[in-house]
Amino acid sequence: STRTRQNTKAVYIQQDLTFAEKLIATVGLRNDWLDIEERNRLDPKTSGEADLSELTSRFGLTYKLTGEMSVYASYAESVAPPTVGIKPEEGKQYEVGVKYQPAAFPALFTASVYELTKNNITVTEGEVTKPIRSTIGEVRVRGLDLEAKAEITDSLSLTAAYSYLDAEIIENGNEGGEGNRPSFVPEHQGSLWANYTIGGSGRRGDMTFGLGGRYMGPYYFDTAN
Repeated sequence: STRTRQNTKAVYIQQDLTFAEKLIATVGLRNDWLDIEERNRLDPKTSGEADLSELTSRFGLTYKLTGEMSVYASYAESVAPPTVGIKPEEGKQYEVGVKYQPAAFPALFTASVYELTKNNITVTEGEVTKPIRSTIGEVRVRGLDLEAKAEITDSLSLTAAYSYLDAEIIENGNEGGEGNRPSFVPEHQGSLWANYTIGGSGRRGDMTFGLGGRYMGPYYFDTAN
């Protein structure tokens, strides 16, 4: 009985600056215009609209320790369209990490730690077949990301990733649950993918076959855990 329309327009500018071929600075600004409309087909009086404008920024520094290894730090803001009557979801993330690209063979290894804070977020609770949407004041996630990409042969490449998420509800108004984990957020996630390419012959072009799997650890169905 409800018709929802969201229209987002954005403009952004980003500048990358390199100093002495060692230090790379990235600066970016973005403005989003969020146009939201909800129509109740059964009761038009409860319909509503929202027109919002949100400015976000991002900054990053990368330093090349050697020709193969770099370290970086970044700060980024985000905004997501809300429902009518609710403030937009806002996020802030601080991240530091290291990237290693060996010269001996084609591969890339990255490791990073981060702290991500989101405000006014809408979460889904309850059973999967009967989802209930609600809003949480503030959620913080401190995490670790590891990723490896490598070309084993000219035809075979592998990608492996692991994430650890220490998620916590910081503020939840009258609903309580501070200190608990947000719903549907696991503590551990991992994935492993392989791609195999068969070179083309005659009219047939290259063919790539992929096989992989994802692992998601246990999680809670609600903020009460």
